[in-house]
Amino acid sequence: MRFFNSMDIEKLKGIFHILPEFFDRDNNKEVLSYTLGATLYTPATKVNLIKSVQKYGELMSSVICLEDSIGDNEVEMAETYLVDQFMKLYDMVISEQIEYQDIPLLFIRVRNKEQMNRLIDNLDGAYKLITGFVFPKFNKKNGHDYFNALRDLNKRMNKTYYSMPILESEDIMFKDLRSSNLENIREIFELNKDLVLNIRIGAADFCRQFGIRRNYNSSIYDISVVNDCISDIINYFSRQNNFIISGPVWEYYNNMENELDYIDLMAEHNLNDNHYSSKSKLNLIDAYTLGLIKETIKDKENGLLGKTIIHPSQISPVQSVYIVSYEEYMDAVDIIENSTGNIGVLKSIKTNKMNEVKTHYNWAKKVINRAKFYGVYNDKQKRSNLLA
Repeated sequence: MRFFNSMDIEKLKGIFHILPEFFDRDNNKEVLSYTLGATLYTPATKVNLIKSVQKYGELMSSVICLEDSIGDNEVEMAETYLVDQFMKLYDMVISEQIEYQDIPLLFIRVRNKEQMNRLIDNLDGAYKLITGFVFPKFNKKNGHDYFNALRDLNKRMNKTYYSMPILESEDIMFKDLRSSNLENIREIFELNKDLVLNIRIGAADFCRQFGIRRNYNSSIYDISVVNDCISDIINYFSRQNNFIISGPVWEYYNNMENELDYIDLMAEHNLNDNHYSSKSKLNLIDAYTLGLIKETIKDKENGLLGKTIIHPSQISPVQSVYIVSYEEYMDAVDIIENSTGNIGVLKSIKTNKMNEVKTHYNWAKKVINRAKFYGVYNDKQKRSNLLA
């Protein structure tokens, strides 16, 4: 697996100073936590796993939902259908019609720990295709039960399934309840750090508590009460690069799967430019996708990595934002290389900022890890060539 691998290799070599590295579906947690990219959520009643693999080659991770996206009266039918989908996909892997490494990281959002075990028991050999489980409405009351069940399952199946807990309940959203609950959840995460692949933020559920819904031309960070909660989540779980947190879902999409090359469009703005001029080729993008790009840039600036999406047209815009600029990369390398010396402050490669070794060290580690899997832009490539 590799980000942007469906693009022509010669074009990639022209765009990238450092190409994205290949990774394996069965890599360790440290690798997989950085390689989720744009995570596509699909209701279990509508998922087509074979189509997802064959049509959406840029998709690196997917969540099949058995919780809020389906009705309470659909659960049994959805479980049966989901098992059937996994079995068909597994049969195509066994018959070598589909490569195992071409399958995105697959997660199931379950309703409870009993459902997690029931699904695995019905999957026969297809259980090998699952990377982990999403724990909805994660809180201090259900947290230990979920992780105890996951550990028991891993031991029974002799396989490591990872978790992606979602922070989305009112005991996290409401200010007067938040601190004590986040503290308790952090204790649970620390006890089970080896199984926490990624922490997800249920911003849509947070908005629901207040009857709020953001528009396509604003971001979740413009919703003050939700931004306040996201800030606290980052404060509790992103200290010293402790856990990887992903950006919340973007609800708007263009139903037309356009052919725009988002890697080139992001290169034009060097990833960090939040100004969109009237002459910019970003004006070719529909308003819904432009809103997605702007919010993903804000996710990245706040230390989040990856994003929940609901439509395949959102895959490329999100993943293109996470490519590392040449300037970012060289600053990060300089900081890491001088971290064991006696130098406190360095002049940046562009001589436009100071790099404090101790202050920016954790930032630099994140940039290096992101560069490994999303690649680094070639700063010397002319923009006119990129956009031709």
